[in-house]
Amino acid sequence: MTLIKAMQDELAYEKSCLNAAFDHAAKYSGSGLVYSVSKDGYGQFFKTSKGSDTRKYINKANTAELRSIAFGRYSSVKAKILSKNIKAIEKFLKTYRSFDHESLVSSLPASYQKAIELVSLSSPAPELIQSENPMHREQLTVEVSNGLMVRSKSEMGIAEALLYYGQHFQYEKALVLTKFHVNRDGTAWSENVTVYPDFTIFLPGGEVIYWEHCGLFDQEPYHTSNHEKFDLYYSNNIYPPKNLIITMDGPNKPFSNIEIRRIIQGLILSRY
Repeated sequence: MTLIKAMQDELAYEKSCLNAAFDHAAKYSGSGLVYSVSKDGYGQFFKTSKGSDTRKYINKANTAELRSIAFGRYSSVKAKILSKNIKAIEKFLKTYRSFDHESLVSSLPASYQKAIELVSLSSPAPELIQSENPMHREQLTVEVSNGLMVRSKSEMGIAEALLYYGQHFQYEKALVLTKFHVNRDGTAWSENVTVYPDFTIFLPGGEVIYWEHCGLFDQEPYHTSNHEKFDLYYSNNIYPPKNLIITMDGPNKPFSNIEIRRIIQGLILSRY
């Protein structure tokens, strides 16, 4: 779902809530409520009327009357908030402009659109390098459009989006990091550990971003191993959002292409 569609749906929902709130406020408006506590801590409810100083005692057992007064005010406040929200959403929908690649290119004069198209077509495709990870090679069963083999449909979606935006990347490229240890006597030592980030993305100027997608994050062994890997990243000055992206599939819901594109636009393309 795009941002515009989501806001349109929210607008329709809040308008329906506003109508219900107006109806409820109109039905139960006209009375106020005071809760008075005596010195001995005993509390009582009193009903008030607009323009009058008189107060009428309401027994706490009279829940119907208490409910009507309380929710009348509740609905009135809700209606005011919804009215402001609706105006804000309507203003947003009138002024918001998408900044995705297609919208930006289409807003340019035709000559610039043609130039961008020619430059994109003439740009050499990065060399295809398959996974360097020796573990569970049999799981590399999902093929990306450029022939790259990955382990899941979510990773395929990430790879396709990176290709679409012309990013130079490598899947499961070997990365040697330093793991630090401290002995019981306080002495420290270290060792080299090789990890294989899901995606290593090479930006202009030499900057590198690593992207880890945790498709099996709800499974305990996978969950534990990823935390160990993330600890290793952090100790080697690799952390989000500086140079590490961490994503995961939701419960019974894969990572969507819209979410992938938003991340690329916000965390990768914004660095150019």
